[in-house]
Amino acid sequence: MSSRKLIVFAIIISLVAVSIHMLFIESILSATQLFALGGSLALANIAVAIGGLRTPQRLAWGIYLALSAIAYIMLGFATPIGALILLGPMILGL
Repeated sequence: MSSRKLIVFAIIISLVAVSIHMLFIESILSATQLFALGGSLALANIAVAIGGLRTPQRLAWGIYLALSAIAYIMLGFATPIGALILLGPMILGL
């Protein structure tokens, strides 16, 4: 699979993860549902990153895989892109 398709998949996973977070904030999803869906999305994101290791851009995908693991283990985010979307305004002081 090409890196372009994998990038699209990673972005879609991130947007779904942010959407699920917003549903939790609006009290539409319970914490248990959020945990199950977030864990599933994190695994899907890791699968995309591992798929990227089979492309010519394996170094970039390896870095993305490491960032994905750090974002999930240390911050609790399903994807590093989702972490940037949700934490960006706080980091920038908006």
